[in-house]
Amino acid sequence: MSENGNGPRPQRSGNGGNGRGRDGAPRGGKGGYGREGRGGSSGARQGSYPSKPRGPRRDDRDGRPAGGEGAKRSFGDKPRFSRDGGRRPSGDKPRFSRDGDRDGGKGAPGKGGFSSPRRSDEPKRPQPKNPPRPIAEGQEGYYRGPEEPIRPGGANARPHQPRMTGKPPAARPPRRDGKTPPRPVRHATPARRVALQALERIRTRDAFAQEVVDTVVDRSQLTPEDKAFATRLVLGVVSTRGVLDEMLYRCMRTPDDAQPDVMSALRISAYEILFLGKADHAAVDQGVELARDVAPRAGGLANAVLRRLATVAKAFPFGDPKTDDGAFAFSQGFPKWLLDEVQQSIGEQEGRVFALASNEPAPVYVAVNALKATDEEMFALLAAAKGNPQQASAGGITPPGCYLLETGRVLQDGRVSRALNLGHIIVSDASAQAVATLCLPEQRPASLLEVGSGRATKTTLIQSGAKRKYGQQIERYVAVDSFAFKGRILKERAETCGFTVSDMVVGDGRHLEELLGDETFDVVFLDAPCSGLGTLRRHQDIRWRIKPETIEEDAQLASELLQSAASKVAPGGLLVFSTCTVTRQENVAQVARFLESEAGRGFRIEEVEGKAGFASELVPGGPDAHFAVKLRRA
Repeated sequence: MSENGNGPRPQRSGNGGNGRGRDGAPRGGKGGYGREGRGGSSGARQGSYPSKPRGPRRDDRDGRPAGGEGAKRSFGDKPRFSRDGGRRPSGDKPRFSRDGDRDGGKGAPGKGGFSSPRRSDEPKRPQPKNPPRPIAEGQEGYYRGPEEPIRPGGANARPHQPRMTGKPPAARPPRRDGKTPPRPVRHATPARRVALQALERIRTRDAFAQEVVDTVVDRSQLTPEDKAFATRLVLGVVSTRGVLDEMLYRCMRTPDDAQPDVMSALRISAYEILFLGKADHAAVDQGVELARDVAPRAGGLANAVLRRLATVAKAFPFGDPKTDDGAFAFSQGFPKWLLDEVQQSIGEQEGRVFALASNEPAPVYVAVNALKATDEEMFALLAAAKGNPQQASAGGITPPGCYLLETGRVLQDGRVSRALNLGHIIVSDASAQAVATLCLPEQRPASLLEVGSGRATKTTLIQSGAKRKYGQQIERYVAVDSFAFKGRILKERAETCGFTVSDMVVGDGRHLEELLGDETFDVVFLDAPCSGLGTLRRHQDIRWRIKPETIEEDAQLASELLQSAASKVAPGGLLVFSTCTVTRQENVAQVARFLESEAGRGFRIEEVEGKAGFASELVPGGPDAHFAVKLRRA
């Protein structure tokens, strides 16, 4: 080419050229979409596009700018367009700097034209963060670990960086048969799939949540972090099921739109949106995948329902929880009638604290079994396992050998697990341990009758306490329960923990005269059936299983058992009545009715730590709520 630009026009690549477009694809060549090289053998397009006739070439073009002004320039001096639409003057190509300048004047240009310092020397640019959805009051303490395990490349990985080339990502190439490529196979996270499996077992077998967690989640192949997250989802969904269903039904045409297994999948995502503050898009996406896992055609329904829920959730809980009890109950996953019942029994503000504590994780307490180990040995073992054991109390009573652990994971330590298997320590709430101490009067009783022995936890505590207080176990110990399988559990635990039971009787405790004849006992302990509201943290499904009539039925059954147990108390003997609930009908009113009845006229209340009875309150970080009263027979 000549200096003035009048030489022959530079040839673009054709069949034999190697010119490429900006995206790296060949411009010409056989079968391409670009033109054949103008200097090549053919000027027609190749491929699927027809050729287009060109006009005659102008011979008067001399390289000047349009309008005839300015000096001639060569092809290589062609002006470049700036981003604002104008033309930049010729000269050295400006270089890009990372701060957005184009003058390239900040330091020596590096490779590729960048003049900024090395990446490692720069401060990290701040990444925008979306504010999380407000979490319902009281739910923020429900779980101590991460909301969800963090995985490389997942939603919690490094935020996506914008492309530097300015070009959109290449589309997936079409298939040769012209069909749309299949949708990539996607699944919900392993923790959510295991949580769904557990919820389905609870639903289909009418099982208790904690038992299913022990068998499905804890025995799964998940990592410890995934197990913790799956447990949180299962127990959270179960404890707030009524609220979740009401919110989901608002987003459906009819409650029959979703099959029961699809509803279980939707509840998981609804719980994440309403109570965990999960990002809407993440919860919806996972809910859709969960629904597809159980019903491949349910993805569309799940997507529509959960998107509506994400919009409706902005007004949740539909009122001010600080002033509106209905909104407060909704925000805590409580039936409104149940909150009213608790507030009428223990007070309005105390009822709110009770609801908040019911959604907290239950503390972990252990009791040292004095029949097999010493407090000093077990304290040292728990401390070595980093359990940070602390002496615990409940309702003003400090049971000996009762320790609060820093975390439940200590129980998975090999040394602690071995101590549990050998019966050296047992897991028991501090309130239950305090109740067991009430069954041990100052003088060692010759006989004790336990009505409602259950899984023998309090049986172990009573005989262990007798060993501490009297130097030996109670010689005549009779246990009664209406379920035969609990009798088998008692015998197994007796072998493990080393306590003795004279007789294990299976039968209805309301008819003790028929079961035991005329025998009476120095101490009779009735662990009465009740609504169990004091243990909501450990039995999350109680609040939606229970009904108002359930409390009345439990109170009536306990009344019959109390009168039957009273007949087995020897003159001058002690009757201990206990529950794990907080309702007035099952506790204070129950004792008052008994003392006014024919069977209770010979009894009087014996003080406990200067009070008429024992009562522990359910507060965040504290033990369960239990009630007990000591009744001395004249």
